[in-house]
Amino acid sequence: MVNTSMLRARRGESTDEWYTTWPVVDRELSRHMDGLRGARVYCNCDGPESMFAQWFAMHYTQLGLAGLRLSRFNPASHTLFDPDASGDTWEWDGAGWVHARLHGDGSFDSVECVRFAAQADVVCTNPPFSLLGQYLPLMVEHARHVLVLGNMNAVKYHGVFPYMLGGRLRLGYDTGRMGFMVHGERPAVLSTARWFTTLPVERAPFHPQGTGEGLPVFDAHPDVVCVDRLVLLPDRAGLYGVPVTVFDRLPAPCWRVRGLFTSGTHSYGMGAPMVGGRERFARVLVERLPN
Repeated sequence: MVNTSMLRARRGESTDEWYTTWPVVDRELSRHMDGLRGARVYCNCDGPESMFAQWFAMHYTQLGLAGLRLSRFNPASHTLFDPDASGDTWEWDGAGWVHARLHGDGSFDSVECVRFAAQADVVCTNPPFSLLGQYLPLMVEHARHVLVLGNMNAVKYHGVFPYMLGGRLRLGYDTGRMGFMVHGERPAVLSTARWFTTLPVERAPFHPQGTGEGLPVFDAHPDVVCVDRLVLLPDRAGLYGVPVTVFDRLPAPCWRVRGLFTSGTHSYGMGAPMVGGRERFARVLVERLPN
């Protein structure tokens, strides 16, 4: 017999699903009105009850959207209980949702859902955090733009970091503690949640105020200064290994991402972040260019 809980786990789901709240959606999407105007929007992990669906339906006319589509994975499609089960899709007609059944299971990586993404201008949703390493590269390559929630640790993933390095993918505006509803009932707050987007993001000027005094260097890279907290980062030319939260401040003039200090093999890895014989948490290698 097929173990449905195992299937749901592989899809990044659980019995305690985290639902995005209206304030989280509204705070970020309201900052991207220009980028969303006239777009064909696709929410590929959503039904009509999701806050993404409701926000876009409410702003459909104001934004002059060219289309709004939802799709949702059906876990029953891989079980013996309902062999004919398939995923669901909805389209907004300006007054309500028009429902249809998909041919496949509705997973974001299914052939028809990838095709929907390729037809969209913006893919916007809260995908399974455990599958971000697969989800983000797939969406970045197929959709014109993405604006999705995720865990900040995803910036270090093999499939995600190249897009952060090249500037094609960046973090959104909201960097605070975000509220979710667990299993639709219990409120929870996540401080490591971030928005990942290819849409433009206007940052406040980034001018670190640290002096740089007393900061150590990496054992295998004596030309790179290790900075454990961004408040200690000096604003002068050089190479620095900094926490991943630096992406909350980038892109910024004069600052460039160059690599990543992390354990294990990594396409852009600089090796483990060893300082004084001790391994630190992963660090992003950034360069402060001369003025």
